[in-house]
Amino acid sequence: MSVLGALGALGARTRAEVHPELLEVRDREQLRLTGRTLHRTLDEHVPVEEEVRELLVGAADGRRALLAVTDARVVVAQDPRDGGECTSIPLEEVVSVQWTRHGPTGSLAVRTAHGGCVLHHVDTRRGPAVVLDLRDRVGALRRPRG
Repeated sequence: MSVLGALGALGARTRAEVHPELLEVRDREQLRLTGRTLHRTLDEHVPVEEEVRELLVGAADGRRALLAVTDARVVVAQDPRDGGECTSIPLEEVVSVQWTRHGPTGSLAVRTAHGGCVLHHVDTRRGPAVVLDLRDRVGALRRPRG
């Protein structure tokens, strides 16, 4: 069930109560850069039971994009008006996460055994911290429990 579909079933709960972490970004200057369509696209691909831990703005395949790290996966939402699509990578499939600085911005690459995704033009103040957090999450999945 999508976030929007769940909102109808929740009655009085607002979107902020379902995914407050997305609302925080909507209120920032970055919303002006990415537009509401990208946020709605991401909303449609993040189920209510998943929590968005990190959110980055950038470009993927030459299109405006948002990268969300949830507690279960990495989701890259491209603007559908530009022919973009939404990519989802379960954290269990992530092989590596890399940060590369390119002048005033950087790139975050999430690799799997069969491909992955790259988000370009990422803010250098947020990108490295998200990479470290994502590496920690992936590493925690690989550590034996007990």
